[in-house]
Amino acid sequence: MITVNIRFLPKAKYVDNFRQTVNRFTEEALAEEGCLFFDWFRSTDNPSEYLLLAAFTEDGARVHRKSPHFIRAMESLPPMLQQTPQVIQSSAPGKKDWDRLHEFQVY
Repeated sequence: MITVNIRFLPKAKYVDNFRQTVNRFTEEALAEEGCLFFDWFRSTDNPSEYLLLAAFTEDGARVHRKSPHFIRAMESLPPMLQQTPQVIQSSAPGKKDWDRLHEFQVY
């Protein structure tokens, strides 16, 4: 599993509609065979910031980066942003789903 956590800071005029702006991209990513999840969140600490949590199979990540919708997003999103998005990416070979947080067991 390849996971990516990406922080987006849209320009002020795009903030309120940013989630709708990325809706088509999101739907197309979710339709990819190798996409495990692709979830957007708006920060409660900074309402101008959006966070994307996504995961792909190893092969799915390679396919995603070459997909027409990813290429289109690379062209269309940067002009809407205040800065280059920040990313944390990690790999967990063979993993395909979430684990349970053992420190917070619910019985």
